[in-house]
Amino acid sequence: MKKHFLRFFITFVFFVGSNTGLSQGASASAPEFWQTQAAQRGRHLLERAQQAMGGAEKLAVVKDVMHQMEITLAPAAGGFKLKQISYFVAPNFIRQEQDMPFGKVITFADGKTGWLVTPQGAQPIPADVLHIAQGVIFRQPATLLLSDRDATRTVGAVGENAVEINTAEGLRVRLEFEATTGLLARQLYTEVGADGKTHERIETFSDWRDVNGIKMPFKAVQQEDGAPRLALSVSEYRINSGLTAEQLSKRP
Repeated sequence: MKKHFLRFFITFVFFVGSNTGLSQGASASAPEFWQTQAAQRGRHLLERAQQAMGGAEKLAVVKDVMHQMEITLAPAAGGFKLKQISYFVAPNFIRQEQDMPFGKVITFADGKTGWLVTPQGAQPIPADVLHIAQGVIFRQPATLLLSDRDATRTVGAVGENAVEINTAEGLRVRLEFEATTGLLARQLYTEVGADGKTHERIETFSDWRDVNGIKMPFKAVQQEDGAPRLALSVSEYRINSGLTAEQLSKRP
């Protein structure tokens, strides 16, 4: 059962990107030039994405987020529905509560450790679950969108409307943006699945609405290795409601 719910960690992240041409007289063979151009363009598009979301200053003051959703799994993934409430307290605390067909599953992580509660009992967070949780923390909207302010991360344009963000710990995500609005269209990353193999995940976002001055997606679909995996619909977001790390870490 533990392996099955690993696939339902969902979050939302945002960025933009594009390639630029060589300036007159620049050498196309110089890797330093391309790295500089990609970084500059990546930062520029990132600023555009921040503005599309509501502005960098609004994102910078996000301290906590809660979102409640219903997830519908594709037939190949189980073909059932579940409800999930996700909590985030900056900079690195998450809690997820899932109502599964076999009972309730609650996960807490702070990026280094955590715990897991299932109908079978409580245990320290397993290594594979912790790895997924680290990715969820990395892809939190407010912190990821401000990666240009984090010296431990690299941001570079990798396409006309795409950027790639990397961390010193080896986490990576590619974000593709709508050319007209700057809002996130898709995010792509790899993750180890329940079978122990690495899979490509693609999440496509839609139905953007204003939440306390910040635009958030209320619908998303996920593919795994090109096949439909799940669809989700968010019923409620709460931003800066006063959540604390102590509250998230409290066991049931």
